[in-house]
Formats: sequence, C-alpha cells, structure tokens
Amino acid sequence: MKPLANSKGVLMEEPEYFGPQSFSVEVIAQFPEKAAELTENSGILHIQMGLLASAARKAIEVGDTVFLKRVFRFINDILARERLHPDVEDAVADSFLTLTEFEQSEAGRNAWNLLPEKLRRLISN
Repeated sequence: MKPLANSKGVLMEEPEYFGPQSFSVEVIAQFPEKAAELTENSGILHIQMGLLASAARKAIEVGDTVFLKRVFRFINDILARERLHPDVEDAVADSFLTLTEFEQSEAGRNAWNLLPEKLRRLISN
C-alpha cells in the first residue's frame, strides 16, 4: 500500500488485491494446456477470459465435462477471492459464456447444470 498525499488514504496495488495481473498468473498456472495462448495475452484480462470461454465452448461441444468442471471451479474460486478487483468479475460477466450459449443446445443445458451457483447467477444477469 502506498500512502496518498495529504493523508487522503492509501493506494492498493496488486498483489494486495486480486486483479488482472493476479488472474493472468493464476489462469496460466491452472491451464497449462492453454498456456501458449494465455501467455501471449498475459495481463489482458478480457482476452484471457475470452480464451477460457472458447475452451469451455469447445468442451461443451465435445462433452468434455472434466475440463468444463475445471474451468467452472477455477472461475468460481476466483470470484470467491478476498479483495477481488471489480474488473475481474466484470470480465466474467462480459467475456465468459452467456446464458444464450447455454440455452442453444442440450449439451449447453447440461453444462448449465454443472455451474456453481455464484457463477450461474453472474451469467444470468
């Protein structure tokens, strides 16, 4: 934390909160099979979230529930972090899967049932 001028408070910086850089480190570590693409876009939160969404879409299409559960669990765990920067939650809401994508197919509807409640609520809004 850095003190602000005239005792106006403190400025928090990563890793004092969980923001885009922290997300980038975590997503690359958790998904080594996607590390090349994720590393190429390191620190670009919405792009990395989109890459994760693309991988989840493919998993839905081919019925890879093991991978899909990993993605959902990872994002759910991220959303539960203390001092989560709002940009991370916004990236999930804006750049991850949409409700329509789950509704378009039987595989999507089955995948919807795998979502943790917090992630389901965020996608529904």
